[in-house]
Amino acid sequence: MAEKTSKKETGKAGDKEQNHRNPSFAEWVIAAIGAILVFGAIGFMFYQATQQKTAPPEFLFKIDSVTELKNGYLVKFEVENAGTETAADVLIEGELSSGAETLEKNTVTLNYVPSHSRSRGGLYFRKNPREFSLELRVAGYRAP
Repeated sequence: MAEKTSKKETGKAGDKEQNHRNPSFAEWVIAAIGAILVFGAIGFMFYQATQQKTAPPEFLFKIDSVTELKNGYLVKFEVENAGTETAADVLIEGELSSGAETLEKNTVTLNYVPSHSRSRGGLYFRKNPREFSLELRVAGYRAP
């Protein structure tokens, strides 16, 4: 009886060996593609971190719309940070003027404007911005 037990144990071990198979060609190809993508992403991030020159935030404005409201006008705008550094607490000033005379000045703070991205905001005015010169500019920001 001791021999039967050992044959069964050997048979079980043999079954386990038969269930193990070598990876197919398709599995090797998929693994190679995955490795190339992972190492490519790591290489790209390393390149960006070491080779890209830093530039302070550079803000570009685009006025999206001017909407008439009951108590004035809303100027919706988009600001783009073309620099490589991120800016926080971006203070934006909007100024309505007629010639050299400033008619109205308002501000808004955008919490966060990441590098190479866009954020939107709005400024309220009592006078119609379409009838006067409107200038948007950044008064300051904080490094996050």
